[in-house]
Amino acid sequence: MFQDLRLFPELSAMDNIMLKNRLAGYATEDAVKEMLARVGLGNYLDTPCGRMSFGQQQRVAFVRALCQPFDFILLDEPVSHLDKDNAAVMSAILRERQLKDGAGVIVTSIGYRLPYEYDAVYSL
Repeated sequence: MFQDLRLFPELSAMDNIMLKNRLAGYATEDAVKEMLARVGLGNYLDTPCGRMSFGQQQRVAFVRALCQPFDFILLDEPVSHLDKDNAAVMSAILRERQLKDGAGVIVTSIGYRLPYEYDAVYSL
């Protein structure tokens, strides 16, 4: 997940995710809708990303990142613009996916950190 998100502002939240998902073929449309609902965007499926706050866009990018197979996922400041409640929801979804697939998770952070059960934390 990139820090600059790389969403298409004219496309809806759902279209941004499904565009990527069509390439990967990983998640069902219902699974995408359920993840968006869990991160508080269930009512924003058809909203163009360019009309969303940065925090909302960050959650769209997070869901999009999970709609592909991976052995490792690198998240660059995934919760920098989110409150603690939204960060906790994202952390729970990520943990579920990590445990399901046995994937590795690498998170970068300056300041507020994703609330997660880290095996190791390195400070530079």
